[in-house]
Amino acid sequence: MECNCSIDKLSVNQKEQSFEDALERLEYIVEKLEAEEVSLEETISLFDEGRNLINFCNKKLEEVKHKVEIVLKTKTGFDIKPFSEEEDLEEK
Repeated sequence: MECNCSIDKLSVNQKEQSFEDALERLEYIVEKLEAEEVSLEETISLFDEGRNLINFCNKKLEEVKHKVEIVLKTKTGFDIKPFSEEEDLEEK
Protein backbone atom coordinates (compact mmCIF):
# COMPACT_ATOMS: atom_id res chain seq x y z
CA MET A 1 0.00 0.00 0.00
CA GLU A 2 1.65 3.20 -1.17
CA CYS A 3 0.57 6.79 -1.27
CA ASN A 4 1.09 8.41 -4.68
CA CYS A 5 0.52 11.83 -3.14
CA SER A 6 3.29 14.36 -3.39
CA ILE A 7 3.64 14.52 0.39
CA ASP A 8 4.68 11.79 2.77
CA LYS A 9 3.79 13.68 5.91
CA LEU A 10 2.03 16.90 6.70
CA SER A 11 4.11 19.68 5.24
CA VAL A 12 5.72 22.09 7.68
CA ASN A 13 4.68 24.91 5.36
CA GLN A 14 1.01 24.08 4.84
CA LYS A 15 0.52 26.99 2.42
CA GLU A 16 2.46 25.01 -0.19
CA GLN A 17 0.34 21.91 0.33
CA SER A 18 -2.74 21.50 -1.84
CA PHE A 19 -6.12 20.39 -0.59
CA GLU A 20 -6.01 17.46 -3.00
CA ASP A 21 -2.62 16.24 -1.71
CA ALA A 22 -3.80 16.50 1.89
CA LEU A 23 -6.99 14.60 1.09
CA GLU A 24 -5.07 11.89 -0.78
CA ARG A 25 -2.67 11.50 2.15
CA LEU A 26 -5.63 11.31 4.54
CA GLU A 27 -7.23 8.55 2.45
CA TYR A 28 -3.94 6.65 2.51
CA ILE A 29 -3.77 6.95 6.31
CA VAL A 30 -7.32 5.64 6.68
CA GLU A 31 -6.58 2.66 4.43
CA LYS A 32 -3.40 1.88 6.33
CA LEU A 33 -5.14 2.08 9.71
CA GLU A 34 -8.03 -0.08 8.49
CA ALA A 35 -5.59 -2.74 7.28
CA GLU A 36 -4.48 -3.21 10.90
CA GLU A 37 -0.87 -3.80 9.82
CA VAL A 38 0.66 -1.08 11.98
CA SER A 39 2.16 -0.95 15.43
CA LEU A 40 0.59 1.03 18.25
CA GLU A 41 3.24 3.74 17.92
CA GLU A 42 2.67 4.08 14.19
CA THR A 43 -1.10 4.07 14.73
CA ILE A 44 -0.81 7.01 17.13
CA SER A 45 1.52 8.85 14.75
CA LEU A 46 -0.82 8.29 11.79
CA PHE A 47 -3.83 9.31 13.87
CA ASP A 48 -2.15 12.59 14.84
CA GLU A 49 -1.13 13.26 11.25
CA GLY A 50 -4.67 12.49 10.08
CA ARG A 51 -6.12 14.88 12.64
CA ASN A 52 -3.79 17.63 11.39
CA LEU A 53 -4.78 16.89 7.79
CA ILE A 54 -8.48 17.06 8.69
CA ASN A 55 -7.95 20.44 10.32
CA PHE A 56 -6.01 21.64 7.26
CA CYS A 57 -8.72 20.44 4.85
CA ASN A 58 -11.50 21.99 6.94
CA LYS A 59 -9.65 25.30 6.98
CA LYS A 60 -9.23 25.21 3.19
CA LEU A 61 -12.92 24.38 2.71
CA GLU A 62 -13.95 27.29 4.97
CA GLU A 63 -11.73 29.64 2.95
CA VAL A 64 -13.38 28.53 -0.29
CA LYS A 65 -16.86 28.69 1.20
CA HIS A 66 -16.37 32.38 1.95
CA LYS A 67 -15.44 33.00 -1.68
CA VAL A 68 -18.45 31.24 -3.20
CA GLU A 69 -21.25 33.47 -4.40
CA ILE A 70 -24.71 32.63 -5.62
CA VAL A 71 -26.08 34.23 -8.76
CA LEU A 72 -29.86 34.63 -8.55
CA LYS A 73 -32.02 35.39 -11.54
CA THR A 74 -34.55 38.10 -10.77
CA LYS A 75 -37.20 39.90 -12.78
CA THR A 76 -34.81 42.80 -13.37
CA GLY A 77 -31.67 40.80 -14.10
CA PHE A 78 -29.22 38.99 -11.90
CA ASP A 79 -28.28 39.51 -8.25
CA ILE A 80 -25.12 38.22 -6.64
CA LYS A 81 -25.10 37.35 -2.96
CA PRO A 82 -22.72 35.44 -0.69
CA PHE A 83 -23.36 31.75 -0.22
CA SER A 84 -24.92 30.97 3.13
CA GLU A 85 -25.00 27.38 4.30
CA GLU A 86 -27.95 28.16 6.58
CA GLU A 87 -30.04 29.40 3.66
CA ASP A 88 -29.03 26.37 1.59
CA LEU A 89 -30.14 24.04 4.37
CA GLU A 90 -33.47 25.88 4.74
CA GLU A 91 -34.24 25.36 1.05
CA LYS A 92 -33.90 21.56 1.35
